Amino acid sequence: MRRATNRFALAGVAANALWVVLLLVGCTASTTTAGQTTTSKASPTPSEAPVSLTGLLTAPVPSLCGLPAGTLAGGALPGVSVGQGRVSLGGTIVRDVGTGATSVMAAVGSYAGKPVIAAAVNCATDSSDGVDQVVLWDKSFKVLGSFEVNAIATSSTGSSIHSISAAVDGGFDVRWRAVNSDEERCCGMKSAEVNLQWDGRSIVAGSPTIYDGSQVIVKMVEAVYADRPVGADIAEPDAVAALKNLRAGGATLDIPSLRCKIMWAYIEDSDGNRLPPPNVGFAPGTHGRYCVIPSAAPALLPGQDPLEIPTSSLYGAIFFVNYLGWNHYRITEAGRAPLDGV
Repeated sequence: MRRATNRFALAGVAANALWVVLLLVGCTASTTTAGQTTTSKASPTPSEAPVSLTGLLTAPVPSLCGLPAGTLAGGALPGVSVGQGRVSLGGTIVRDVGTGATSVMAAVGSYAGKPVIAAAVNCATDSSDGVDQVVLWDKSFKVLGSFEVNAIATSSTGSSIHSISAAVDGGFDVRWRAVNSDEERCCGMKSAEVNLQWDGRSIVAGSPTIYDGSQVIVKMVEAVYADRPVGADIAEPDAVAALKNLRAGGATLDIPSLRCKIMWAYIEDSDGNRLPPPNVGFAPGTHGRYCVIPSAAPALLPGQDPLEIPTSSLYGAIFFVNYLGWNHYRITEAGRAPLDGV
């Protein structure tokens, strides 16, 4: 009888333990409704609605080009007479917003998890050409600030924004065609880019990167001297062949001394008469630059006659570079040039 009693006692303990387990299970976050068990969960935080760039068409703008601040109507600032100038959204923003297309002149970045909008705005007065500026707004299109690309040392009036895109760091990558003289605007555009950040108080610009065609020349020279092929997107085959001839003649180019200048629309003879420019293979309506790399000259030995220096050391290589678009340069011609003539 004692063993049976023990068995019943153990059975009772087990039953009580099972009941406790059932009670614990019943205390979880489950509810039963109409025979269906559901587990309650915390409601997800609703995602923030995407920013619509349609608001750019009626966004406020700060004072630009000395014109008063105001609010755009259809992408342009009303109340500005033709004699005063103009303020309007840059590029094809108005058309792109109207068609729902992605604009390369406007983008949405972020600061501290909040949207920041950037767009190109063009302004001009009756006495100046149009100037592209970058204007920043918050998600409610409250103006945060503006940045003029001409503030970068390499630019002057006439520079125009090529694109604005959101950067991975939340800021914006701004690219523009940069000029710093009337002659350069005519004949030899530079390309520039800079990263802009909104730090909660002001617009902070990083260090700009400037392209002037010299980069493709370095690629070409390094490839030729390393016996690597040169793509047709970088240089004309005749230009590559000319550089190979210079190399075969013993020219050792001093790449760090490379310098570039604009390609003038004309040249002058000794009497000051304007002559047509040399035939450098530029397509009509395009611009160009010319760049020179001197040949590394050997040091003279004591008592050595300069005339004994190899002929190749007295010359440099000259390159004509066609500007085809933002940071799109192509070498059309190359050849040997006397160092005192360039």
